[in-house]
Amino acid sequence: MVYKGKKYNSGDTNLKKKYKTKRRVKDLDEINEDIKPENVQKFLNQDVDFDKPGNAQFYCIHCARYFVSNQALQEHFTTKLHKRRLKALEDEPYTIEDSQRAAGQGDKAQKSFVLLTPAVDFDEQLKKKYELLDNIKIRKLDIDIDKVEEKWAFLKNIEEQKNNLEKTKTEIGQTIKALIKNNKENKLSDEIEKLKLHLNIIKQDLRHIKSASYSIEEDANLQVLDLPNCLHSQTPRNALLELYKYLENLDTKSKSHMQIGEDKGYLKCMNLFTIYLKSDAALFEFGIQNYFSTKLLHLNYFQFSNADFVKSVIVEGCGTNPYNSSEVLTIENIHCVKNDAINRLHLVGASSLYSFMAYFTKHQIQTSNFPINAFSIGRKYRTHDKNSTKVLFNTNQTSEVTIFRASVNNFILEDILNEVIQIYQPLGYHFRVVLIPAYELKKTESLRLSIQMFSNYFSRYVEVGHVSFYEDYISKRLLLNYSEGKERMYPYVVSGSLVNIQKLLGCVLENNYVNNEPLLTDILYEYI
Repeated sequence: MVYKGKKYNSGDTNLKKKYKTKRRVKDLDEINEDIKPENVQKFLNQDVDFDKPGNAQFYCIHCARYFVSNQALQEHFTTKLHKRRLKALEDEPYTIEDSQRAAGQGDKAQKSFVLLTPAVDFDEQLKKKYELLDNIKIRKLDIDIDKVEEKWAFLKNIEEQKNNLEKTKTEIGQTIKALIKNNKENKLSDEIEKLKLHLNIIKQDLRHIKSASYSIEEDANLQVLDLPNCLHSQTPRNALLELYKYLENLDTKSKSHMQIGEDKGYLKCMNLFTIYLKSDAALFEFGIQNYFSTKLLHLNYFQFSNADFVKSVIVEGCGTNPYNSSEVLTIENIHCVKNDAINRLHLVGASSLYSFMAYFTKHQIQTSNFPINAFSIGRKYRTHDKNSTKVLFNTNQTSEVTIFRASVNNFILEDILNEVIQIYQPLGYHFRVVLIPAYELKKTESLRLSIQMFSNYFSRYVEVGHVSFYEDYISKRLLLNYSEGKERMYPYVVSGSLVNIQKLLGCVLENNYVNNEPLLTDILYEYI
């Protein structure tokens, strides 16, 4: 039995017509090209064509339609269809560059497109200008705040001009609409034409000012985003401050941990990027990972799985220059990605702040889900000078345990300190916890808690872990947010590498060499 095709009822008629091509006219982007001054005359003065309605002499350029007579054309100008088309043509047409820009590709994307717009609060910072100047001075940064303020004021002036033009454009449009409605005897035609001319001039001014504002806005915002985070009230100004010390360090000189490791068969060093842990050293790494994991789970943290790669926008949002090869590892020669592209990939490792923020960027979290206490165990990759000494303190890749915390309330330093002590003290190694002075902090850091062990070979303390306070600095840049009423708020963030296992191993090998103790202790055997 032959069945009839789908029946189009009254509700489907418009859908059917929509996809038929016999009534299809030009798209808006094509019409925008037609109405440009250099093209408009050839459409309004067309040659006679007997195959078209009205012999192609009565053409509406805005609707791309031919009419049989001048009267039909004039009547068309008064219809809602024509007026809606005029309104639609006021907006800039969607182009192939815009579609590339949305994917972070193409020349236009590199010049005027960002994947996200950071929450910039420079006006609030200027209200405390003296504190900002003091912050820059203490950190010993080379920033001219007056130049930044000047560029910001210029941007605000441009935005004010743009808003005024938009307002004037709306007002003239409403006036023209009212005059057309009351112009039944064509007595107001001249006034309407003058207003239309004025409206076209304003539209041109708006296009120019919008085009120019891209680079001005980018320059001003980059200057503001380069400003440092505010300093925590407990950050020391001039020298590091010791908060806690467990056991006394032995000043006895020892062999280098690399030599000790090679003598005992623990290490095989190829280069700074490839150092193999063997025998008890491999078990040490495994045991430390399990130990820290167990301790953090008991402290109500949850384990998180992160990506090893992130894009440039995440690296930049975390305060690192993605175009500086000495700051972050970049994957080169990827298909369709230029060296200066904003969508380049960087190898950072799963146990890094970048990887956590790659997940939480543009993430709105319900307040009931705070606080977030997460940790990740995995690799972390960093750059090092090729001429650096081949030791475990300078390797390009390390195994680390990184914590990430976010809360609607600021974190208390003493609580973080107590957690660090609870985790490190049972291991039985000498360590101390200090606060790093302001001039040694990164721009993104408000305060840095440094966990250090003594190297008997280098006769100095080495940082084996740290916890950094970022306040709401990074969450504003990468739009990690929550709602409070109708207002968007940004949580406080604390993150850091709780332990760098390669550095810890290096210090333990040197400390144990002095005391002639085994690498694997009873407590580590419990976690192997």
